Amino acid sequence: MANPLTNEKEIYEKIQKEGLQIPKEIQEILNHHLRNDTQVIMFGIADLRHGLIELIQTLTALQSTQKPINADDLAGSLQELVTVCDSVLIRSHCIRRFLAKLHEVTHQESLIGFKAKAGNE
Repeated sequence: MANPLTNEKEIYEKIQKEGLQIPKEIQEILNHHLRNDTQVIMFGIADLRHGLIELIQTLTALQSTQKPINADDLAGSLQELVTVCDSVLIRSHCIRRFLAKLHEVTHQESLIGFKAKAGNE
């Protein structure tokens, strides 16, 4: 993970030691939302990366042949990349909304020390 909690190892150890389990309904909703949204984000990032590589290769090829760059083509390519970025941002926001909603309806103290306040989330 890119940004683990400072006590993440201890949290996992506690979960395993105490045999803590996520109720089936929560597990289903977590899997549905997080897996679907993260998959879309991964595809979006892959498309964005591929588009940038193509754009760089095209600009490099045009520069080496000293052909003029068509501004409309360049703007179209960049707009496609902006559209991919927008899609990734939307799905990221969906994950944040989902997690906030799940936190709101569970109202339990978490292992990292946060406590949900009913109606204040």
